[in-house]
Amino acid sequence: MSIRTRLERLERQQPNKGQLSFEEIVERYCRLLAWLDERGYADALAAVEAGEKGPVGLEGLLREQARYDPKQRAMARFEQALNAGQLPDAADVDLLAS
Repeated sequence: MSIRTRLERLERQQPNKGQLSFEEIVERYCRLLAWLDERGYADALAAVEAGEKGPVGLEGLLREQARYDPKQRAMARFEQALNAGQLPDAADVDLLAS
């Protein structure tokens, strides 16, 4: 049984009490990614660092995603170092371990 099928079954069993459905969450996330792409930002943190507030209705999601970006950036650098046969930077290791 797929995750989507399980989530849909769960939603039918438990009425949505003011919370977003799985489809609504995915749709909002995709809108945010499209907004970032339209403006040329690599990630949400880059937009926040540039002073962007986010698209109307998705301001909170922009800030939430920006909080994850330092670790995602560190993981990308970590993988690049390993792929190049080098040791990752200690600061990236520390950030990922926290």
